[in-house]
Amino acid sequence: MRVRLHDGRTDPPALRPLLEALDLNVVAPGDDRGADIALWNLSTSPQAAAAEFSDLLIARDPERLPRVVLVPEGQSQIERTAYEAGVEVVLRRPLSASLLRGALDQRDRVGLSGRRSALPQLVLVAGADPEIIDCCGFLRGRDDVVMTEARGPAEIGAALRQFDFDVCIFAARLDTQSLATTLLGRMRRAQPETVFVVFDSRAGEEDAPVDLGEAVVVDGACDERRMRAVWDSVLGRIDRVRATRELHGEIADKQRELQRVNATLRNINKAFRDANLRLEREGHVKDELIGVAAHELKSPLAAMKCAIEMLTADRDRFAAEDLSMLDLLGRNTARMIKLVEDILDLARIEAGRMKINRQPVSPGQLVEQAVTMVAPRALQKGVQFDVDEGPGVMVSLDAERVVQILINLLDNAVKFSPRKGIVRVLVRLARGEIHLVVADAGPGIPQEERKAVFERFNHRSRGDDPHSGGSGLGLTITRALAELLGGRVTLGESPTGGAQFVVSLPRSH
Repeated sequence: MRVRLHDGRTDPPALRPLLEALDLNVVAPGDDRGADIALWNLSTSPQAAAAEFSDLLIARDPERLPRVVLVPEGQSQIERTAYEAGVEVVLRRPLSASLLRGALDQRDRVGLSGRRSALPQLVLVAGADPEIIDCCGFLRGRDDVVMTEARGPAEIGAALRQFDFDVCIFAARLDTQSLATTLLGRMRRAQPETVFVVFDSRAGEEDAPVDLGEAVVVDGACDERRMRAVWDSVLGRIDRVRATRELHGEIADKQRELQRVNATLRNINKAFRDANLRLEREGHVKDELIGVAAHELKSPLAAMKCAIEMLTADRDRFAAEDLSMLDLLGRNTARMIKLVEDILDLARIEAGRMKINRQPVSPGQLVEQAVTMVAPRALQKGVQFDVDEGPGVMVSLDAERVVQILINLLDNAVKFSPRKGIVRVLVRLARGEIHLVVADAGPGIPQEERKAVFERFNHRSRGDDPHSGGSGLGLTITRALAELLGGRVTLGESPTGGAQFVVSLPRSH
């Protein structure tokens, strides 16, 4: 597996030895050799890391490699931005060997865990005591050890920000008066799970002891033989530390996965919001254009209707063929006027400009008005109305809108009824509601098509009326008006197998 490594600009390049210990081929950014994954090793300085991350995001990647990003501790903003930018894995410093291998395993089909039985040990030799440093020399040549040497407090701090070490060998002898004691305390607080090896020169002194916790304490002089023995003794403790870290790593993985999911959900949510806003804007523009067009058509269509009525007032002066054409023109003009009125009504309802005027009225009288207005069209097909006006009670309703609802439903029932059929109209009171029922004896509407009949411009042709398709807005307006009045419209099957519409409205509002 080839890793294209992008090191930060402000820290010494310390990640390459660990990658090589994991049997990975490290490829520099300018190397022409191909790579399988890009590893962005950002600087531990938050300001430098933010600038480097921004530059790497902008830079063109012709290979389009999967990306793993190492960010400084506490830089949650960079983590969120990385996930939102599509980065596959984000790792937070300080970095352990197991965490890095687990992250790269996610991007490698073979899996690094199958290549090496044990992880390399991350060892920090912290301090400047030459005797102790010499004793650690045997570790430099081991394949299972990646050793970092840091002399002063600044170098030690930088190393602790880079890696989560398995072992820290403190290359400075403790005494109660030296700064080394203070430095060791800070290091142990920074990495409490690290195994510390400490050389204590205070034997026999009466000063208050320094709290070394579970550190491995070596008294007296240091030589390589003693250091080898100490190393063998800490290996078992390293396994326990790693087990704890792996558990913490799994928890961190879950947290990162949640962050990645949250970032994805935020992107999806933003896309939905943007799409909804765009659709709303487009919908408003479309509705406004349709409303303006309908309004502009209303006057010329009314003039055409008036002219046709004047022409056909004296029918004797026209030949039969001419009269047929004028009647056709009259029907189509009336149909266009009805379509324009429906469009304007629907636009007013959706814009919230249709006013409701509730007055005490008799539902039976409203049914009678609607039947009277539809009767001429029913007479042409020989359709009769069977009306049950129900109890003669007064209900607070908008008479004009309820009559409009009933006309739409009755007109629909007449269209789809067979010749000489019967349309039943009933008024019922139940549970604080008034139910207006319109049922026809037509072919009915299949269950799978019933939701669609209320959609705008949904044309259906059933029965024996060749013009039964209508404008496709009548039922849309009916439902919108019912909901505006605080009610609903339901569609079912009539006792005779046709369609049955029930308008349910509150008796008081």
